[in-house]
Amino acid sequence: MTDIIIRLADEVTWRPTGQPGIEWATLHRDAVRGATGLLRLAKGARYPAGLCTGSEEIFVVKGDMRVGVSRLKAGDFLVTPDGDSPDGQAMLDSLLLITTPPRAAQAA
Repeated sequence: MTDIIIRLADEVTWRPTGQPGIEWATLHRDAVRGATGLLRLAKGARYPAGLCTGSEEIFVVKGDMRVGVSRLKAGDFLVTPDGDSPDGQAMLDSLLLITTPPRAAQAA
C-alpha cells in the first residue's frame, strides 16, 4: 500500500517560472500519473501559448483568467488538448490548480 501524501500550505515552495508575475509550486510529482501543482499569477501576468507541452487539467481556485478566447473565474475547469496549451492572462490575482501528464511533469 502506498502512503498518503500530505502537503501542508506552509510547506509549499513557490518558484519563479521565468514569466513575470507567475510562480509555480509542485504539490506532487509521479512518473506514472504526472504532476499536480499550483500556478500563482499576479493581476496582468501573461503566459504564452505552448507553455506546457502536454495536456493540462486546470481548475481556477481563485481569480479571473483569460485562457485563449475563454474567460474563467473561480470554480471553472478547463482541459487542454495534448500540445495545444493556449495563451493566458490574469485579469485579477489568480491561483490555478494544474495537473499535467507524466512527460510534461518531468519539466514541472
